[in-house]
Amino acid sequence: MLEQHLLPAWPEIFRRIGEPEPRRNRARCPLHGGDSPYSLVVDEDRGLFFCNVCHAGGDKADFIQKVQGCGFKAALRWFWIEPGRPLAPNPAVNREREVLEAVRQWSRRTGRRLRREFRTRESVLTRAIDRLGRDPDDSWAWSWLAWSLPGLDRLEFLLDAIDQCRTDVERVRAWRVYRNEI
Repeated sequence: MLEQHLLPAWPEIFRRIGEPEPRRNRARCPLHGGDSPYSLVVDEDRGLFFCNVCHAGGDKADFIQKVQGCGFKAALRWFWIEPGRPLAPNPAVNREREVLEAVRQWSRRTGRRLRREFRTRESVLTRAIDRLGRDPDDSWAWSWLAWSLPGLDRLEFLLDAIDQCRTDVERVRAWRVYRNEI
């Protein structure tokens, strides 16, 4: 099996064969020419594809062989790889992979921190309201309220932006929103 990280990403492959890019790792299968835009499933991390209709599957080289109707060496040339030569890592692909991994780690780390802060502020807010219900002149409760309320809406907005991310593109967008909000 080829080193999948050395090959172009699925969106680039679909652009080069003249098909619409996969959305949420699903696309129309160019092998059987179906109408459903969800029949073909692609997995970027492993470099695999599978069609739920025609049951074709394999890696990126297999995909090009089937789409182009060519052999393995011709598929390698389609990827700009010269058969018989060792594969050289593509610096752009490696950099993209590093950036995406950094964004994934940021998303996990920041999500945990924001959830912890949100729970803390919500808990303090609840306790302050409870204490103020018993004694409206409670100075501690007023100070708790003054601490927990400011920024709670912004915190909830940022947390929603991070928690709703399902793809790397959405994580990058959330990172941009977070960077602009802070």
